[in-house]
Amino acid sequence: MSDRVWIVPEPRPDLEREIAGRHGLSRAAARILAARGLAAAAEIDQYLAPSPSGWPDPILLPGVREAVDRLARAKAGGETVLVFGDYDVDGVTGTALLISVFRAVGINAVWRIPDRLSEGYGFQPSSLEAVQRSGASVVVTVDNGIGAAEAVSAAARLGIDVIVTDHHEIPRAGPPAGAAAILHPSLPERPWPRGGALAGVGVAYVLARALGERLGGGPLQESLLDLVALGTVADMAALIGWNRVLVREGLARIASGDRLGVRALVKAAGCDKRPITAGVVGFYLGPRINAGGRVGTAGTSLELLLEEDETKAAALAGVLDGLNRERQAMEEGIVQDAVGMVEEWSELPGAIVLGSEEWHPGVIGIGAARVAERFHRPTLLISLSNGAGKGSARSIPGFDLYGALCECADLLDKFGGHRYAAGVSVRTERVPALAGRLSEIALREMGEDGFRRRLKIDAEVSAEEVSMNLAEEIERFAPFGVGNPEPVLVLRNAVVLSTSVLKEKHVKFWVEAGSRRMGGIAWKFAPRAAELARGARVDLAFTCGINEWNGSRNLQLELKDVKGAGRGD
Repeated sequence: MSDRVWIVPEPRPDLEREIAGRHGLSRAAARILAARGLAAAAEIDQYLAPSPSGWPDPILLPGVREAVDRLARAKAGGETVLVFGDYDVDGVTGTALLISVFRAVGINAVWRIPDRLSEGYGFQPSSLEAVQRSGASVVVTVDNGIGAAEAVSAAARLGIDVIVTDHHEIPRAGPPAGAAAILHPSLPERPWPRGGALAGVGVAYVLARALGERLGGGPLQESLLDLVALGTVADMAALIGWNRVLVREGLARIASGDRLGVRALVKAAGCDKRPITAGVVGFYLGPRINAGGRVGTAGTSLELLLEEDETKAAALAGVLDGLNRERQAMEEGIVQDAVGMVEEWSELPGAIVLGSEEWHPGVIGIGAARVAERFHRPTLLISLSNGAGKGSARSIPGFDLYGALCECADLLDKFGGHRYAAGVSVRTERVPALAGRLSEIALREMGEDGFRRRLKIDAEVSAEEVSMNLAEEIERFAPFGVGNPEPVLVLRNAVVLSTSVLKEKHVKFWVEAGSRRMGGIAWKFAPRAAELARGARVDLAFTCGINEWNGSRNLQLELKDVKGAGRGD
């Protein structure tokens, strides 16, 4: 039976009626918007049709003017600029974006992405040897650098200017002193307007726009939006404000197939016959780009995004597809190990902290996410080797992971990230103390009720309201993701007509409510199939999807949870 608490909004019929009439929507669609706090006409117009018009002046981002001035001097003087990226999707796409722009405007640009295993995350003093070998006099970090105070100072002593572009949490000690410029959407003196949670690739895009306005290359900016969409969605940045605009435009770019590498990746992932949505990026394209940096080299992913030969692009996409399968096998082993360890405990702690010498450090982050989802606890998995560990942590709603790690700083050699995900370096002998303290913090912050699973409902609907028209209206609310989840609806008192289990994992079902019969799918619901027994009277929580196959579009409910009718939320 479901252990989730359904959070159902209070109805606002007057506002619902007003929104429906004003914007030509069904009452059910208007009900969703009202529940999400959207009321003003201009606000709803922008939500239904996000437009890039009115994009803020890039100069509003602190550090942009100084960065553009330095890059313009680098172009005029024939200097080499090294783009120092990161090995995840956000870092790789941001690196590809800046390399493309720099070369287009005539800057001599090279790139470097550190190896995850031998070098670790971010711009470090040890990175300067490679910078010097490249002949670069300017370094531009992407998706890293805000915590690189030591490396930035060391670079300055060598006469190398560092431009930091990043979006991770600013360390309590502050941003690195001595940088030529620091571009960050949350600098306290002037935060980025209208939804400041840009991903790393989003910060890079702001710099690209400013540089294009100074040195030319304006038309190129629009062609970069596919990279922005890939990095923003994969990094789970909130799809609100300008992020939502950028991703919506970028998804259209991906669908157009203009970039050879992305087109090859879409085909290798088997997504060339389906609509390109944020879900496709998150579940199919992003993991393949990530696979390069996780179990191979991130350079493979970057080369794919920059490749201009169709045959070579197809080959690189095939390599990443193979690495992704390898990653999936490793991930499954890690999750099985971790789940087995947790299930041996008599009770769950406030946070799950586990380590093993058998776990690949490039895959533990995804494993941590799955363990956190299964047990609904903040989770840190650590790959141990030679007395030291590299860990990756994932949070749950309501828990500030980065803030908690700040309270554990004395136990850690190094850490960074944000409230939902983080990475740490820790000595093996300190892991037990870290586990105890992190658990104490989680128990303190979450309280007795904080660990209860919750499902936020957007609207209750009648059977007559569940239709293709409603599903198509909801499509206008996309792209869906963090900050703008796909609306979850509730239909009460439905009767199950039939069910069938697919591939021993999923459940296909048909229900009847009022005078309507409708079908749906419940992904990974096989262990709970008995709750959908024929004849059962149930309340359904679902998203209103569209199943597209062979050119036809049909309504399909996608089940999120089920409860016995009348048993309460």
